[in-house]
Amino acid sequence: MLKIPGTIEEFKSRADNTWALKIGTQELSKDDVAELAMQKGQLGYFVFAAQENITDADIPTEQIEYQGEKTPGQRLRGVLYRLWEQDHAGFKDFETFYRSRMERLIEQIKEKLT
Repeated sequence: MLKIPGTIEEFKSRADNTWALKIGTQELSKDDVAELAMQKGQLGYFVFAAQENITDADIPTEQIEYQGEKTPGQRLRGVLYRLWEQDHAGFKDFETFYRSRMERLIEQIKEKLT
């Protein structure tokens, strides 16, 4: 378990309703840097408390339920959102754009049915 002091410098929401955190630390040892590199991309708990006396009891022990991948539907929605960001194609909001594009895809597939 890696324990390093730091501050939350920035946070922002993402299109898929997740959040991105930017954490600033003090200088890190080579071992801590190596541990961070090994943990990159891993799912775990981020525990932050504005105090110095954090105990192991403060850290959750239950396993996180995570499949590791987005569903194909979530991936398609994300790609369509990026497309809408690049060119709104006359749509004021993403939800209307999304429904229009999905209906178009459904109709294309239905045409191929016998």
